[in-house]
Amino acid sequence: MEWLISGVLAMWAGLAIWQAPHGVLWKPAVAATAFGAWLVPLYVCIAGGLLTETGPRILTMAGALMLCTPWARALANQRGITRWVNEIWGPPHPSSKPPPPVSIDRVLTPHPVPQTPQTHLYAPARGLTLNLHSGRGPGPRPVIVLLHGGSWNSGDATQLRSTPTYLQDLGYSILAIHYRLAPEHPHPAQLDDIDRALEWARDNREEHNLDMGRVVFVGRSAGGHLALLSAYSRHPDIAGVAALYPPTDLEWSWEHPTPDHILDTPGTLTDFIGAPLSKAVDTYREASPWFAAHGDCPPTLLMHGSRDELVYPEQCRRMAARLAELGVTHQFIETPWDTHGFDANLKGPGGLIWTFALERFLAAVTQSQTVADVAVKD
Repeated sequence: MEWLISGVLAMWAGLAIWQAPHGVLWKPAVAATAFGAWLVPLYVCIAGGLLTETGPRILTMAGALMLCTPWARALANQRGITRWVNEIWGPPHPSSKPPPPVSIDRVLTPHPVPQTPQTHLYAPARGLTLNLHSGRGPGPRPVIVLLHGGSWNSGDATQLRSTPTYLQDLGYSILAIHYRLAPEHPHPAQLDDIDRALEWARDNREEHNLDMGRVVFVGRSAGGHLALLSAYSRHPDIAGVAALYPPTDLEWSWEHPTPDHILDTPGTLTDFIGAPLSKAVDTYREASPWFAAHGDCPPTLLMHGSRDELVYPEQCRRMAARLAELGVTHQFIETPWDTHGFDANLKGPGGLIWTFALERFLAAVTQSQTVADVAVKD
């Protein structure tokens, strides 16, 4: 029994280092990489108290060490990331001295207290709502359009509540959008919904203290794809766009599918586009940020984990190369220890680096270097 317990613990901890071999292990892999370090004391207690045999004890302690590796790698990379963020988006505001990305100060800083958002019907004919998280401090406030993930066929605006709460506390107003889902509503229904949400925000900007001259799109996974595509093809005049682990070239996705036991890439893309690649090549390209990119795209922040089982990091590597070729201001941060969904824990190693870069990016593109300072003082 002791070998069974230690073996299970070690196998789960191994997901902090190696890619999940099956789709059912993806979420446990997220837990191991983003939350695993919090369970190291439990491993130590089990090894020291519950287990009596030497072999299981050693195996369990090896698992504890594996859970620490994402943090060790993040600490080893943070100086270079800090320097690079400063080079791209400028140094921090003179009135603030932010700690390094991966630091005890940032880990121990309490999460903001969640506030109940206001729900508004922004597209009555479609029955669509958005959640408005009003930024703290005097307005009008810069606006972040937040787009959830879910393979275009699931998810909603309440996904990962910590993200809008965190951004709201910095002083930004957040529009977390419920958009229509595939396969019932294929592309470009989602882009049309984003357009309509922006129209609603413009129509109601005075009532809700929204600065529609400083709009940034932020999305994760499928939402990151929609954020990039909408920004590049329909709203190139926005202040900026940030995307976490997005698919950026749907034609490339079809030709380089995720293994079926991880994700049904052809089925997911067919539902979203409404047809397989062979029958809709032009639509796949039109729905791809890689093809939609041009020299006047807004500043772009990309981040992707090298171990992503669902969306290959090559998607962001190619997107970054394309933006560099076009001369678009951008930054691509690739974290070798992270998998898909690492921002589930903003206090994890990947989450800390993401929020560090995102804060600097938002301040730079909205020209609001004191947004966070004002929010803290209020």
